[in-house]
Amino acid sequence: MAVGRVDFSGTVLGMMPSPKDVVATQRQLSYERIAGSYEPVTRVTDAAALDLDLLDISGQLVLLTNDGFAVAQAIYQKGGNSMSIARIVLYEPLPANIPKGSPVEGTDASGGAALGTMYYDAPLGSTELSVLYTPSDIQAQHLSCRVGGLPSQSQMLDGCFAPTGSVTVEGYGTFQYVYNTVVDNTNGRTIQGLSTSAQQKMYHCSACPYPEYQKFYEYYGAFDYANEIVLAALAGNSTSFSRGNLAMASYSRISRSEVAKKAMSSMHVFMYVIRQMEHAISGCREDDPDAVHAWDEAVAYYAGSLEGSDGSGTGVFPYSLADKRCANFQTCGVDGNATAGTSRINDEVMKEFTIGAFHIMEGRCESVLASKTSVARRMTVPLVQSALRYVHRRSALGVTHEKTLAQSAIFAASVVPFVHACSEEDAQIIYVHSGTQSADPFYGEVKAAFERNYDCMGITCEDVGGLFDEFAGGYFQGAEPCRGKADDAEQPPTAAASSSAPVSSAPAPAPTGKAATATTAPTKSPFFIDTSFAGGRNETLSPTTEPSAAPYNKDDGDYIDFSAGNRPGHYGASRRFAIALVVLTMSYFI
Repeated sequence: MAVGRVDFSGTVLGMMPSPKDVVATQRQLSYERIAGSYEPVTRVTDAAALDLDLLDISGQLVLLTNDGFAVAQAIYQKGGNSMSIARIVLYEPLPANIPKGSPVEGTDASGGAALGTMYYDAPLGSTELSVLYTPSDIQAQHLSCRVGGLPSQSQMLDGCFAPTGSVTVEGYGTFQYVYNTVVDNTNGRTIQGLSTSAQQKMYHCSACPYPEYQKFYEYYGAFDYANEIVLAALAGNSTSFSRGNLAMASYSRISRSEVAKKAMSSMHVFMYVIRQMEHAISGCREDDPDAVHAWDEAVAYYAGSLEGSDGSGTGVFPYSLADKRCANFQTCGVDGNATAGTSRINDEVMKEFTIGAFHIMEGRCESVLASKTSVARRMTVPLVQSALRYVHRRSALGVTHEKTLAQSAIFAASVVPFVHACSEEDAQIIYVHSGTQSADPFYGEVKAAFERNYDCMGITCEDVGGLFDEFAGGYFQGAEPCRGKADDAEQPPTAAASSSAPVSSAPAPAPTGKAATATTAPTKSPFFIDTSFAGGRNETLSPTTEPSAAPYNKDDGDYIDFSAGNRPGHYGASRRFAIALVVLTMSYFI
């Protein structure tokens, strides 16, 4: 079921300021919805496809080899699936200046049409053109030229400009060219770039520093803190921040891969969603026609492409984390009392995104700021839930393997700067019990430290919920929801109190494509591993076993679906299945 949709067509919008004029004259009747609930008014398929980079990176890291880590780093730094650019060399110098944005048409490697626009201004006499490929409005077919840092078996070359031929620049003539399709097709958007551009885009811009980013910079003392964490994880090094360091020199590859993957989504992408919202607000105030496009891109980064236009997919960006954690904290459904379906956080965030887009097109810029603040605060909830979940595994459930320590550390690192801005003492408590070197964590201390700062962080006890034990039908003892100003509803019993007669709240219907279902207590152990997908054996995983050869149960959240249609326009069926066999031998994601 779609949520929060606003119809931007017709007379309801009245007199339009400049952003609306552009939308009214340039947009098509509709674009594919994002995650089933948000209807963009501009084309953002290319931005949404950045999640395919993270999917490819994860597919390399799961190999746990030197080559796999090297390829993962290449994709992280060079991209491959988003914002493809061809750098072609001309036989003759340009007879005139050609401005950025000029339409370009040529022939692709399969004999079809290759379309793009000038990525840079090309001055008189230049012998090189940089052409940005024009993406499709259809998400699954967004680009037919994908190279960048992708391994050869994952590259798509048929849609690239042919190795030699001619291109026509509208209004400027036709030019003969030559180039190397593998070397000279690069990408202007990478996951690394979301962090390495932060100093310029989030700290030194005209409306900067952005408040959320400033908290992270002041805590870590590095502008590209997220990038430094990923590079240290891939190399097996330690960070050298002013505080909050992660020591990974002794970590196994599986643990370092967890840090790298989760940092990319929960730090790089998380903060860039906020950046795009801030950019849209600045554009709104300046009557910039691109303001609504920046806002649409914020939504595209939040959800990615893998959630699908109907919201039934499984992604790897912040939207996906919210859905995974709501199952653990019984905060799914429109009422936030179910353990399956779309999270209430996502329902609220997507509604707020829709409201914000409407305000931009109406020129109500301060109302857009209120929407941005609401979204940013709600985005922190799954990070808090994740930090609590993994320290609880270590403290209360006795799970001691290194991978869980790594998960605990990176999720804490993704949210502790927000706590630090409220209380340095509580931030230190969380770091000491959740960091990479924490030896004897105490869940109660971490839970209390977070809860003391909910009001300051702009979230509530009800938002976070409590760690729910689906096998016993109640909350884990000591992990129940706290009681805040807005949390007066009766809570389900703890697992200990309900052991004789498990009780679970009736789940609310899911607002989008993920159906909410009642939780029934299975008979298997919480550490049961289902390997039947790969034709393997079923076995029980000890809490102290390093999961190097078996995946977690997909219901545990460490799972992603590589089934047909979930990897649009990239892998063939046989390749998807082969990767699935590899990936499902590991604990995969979140």
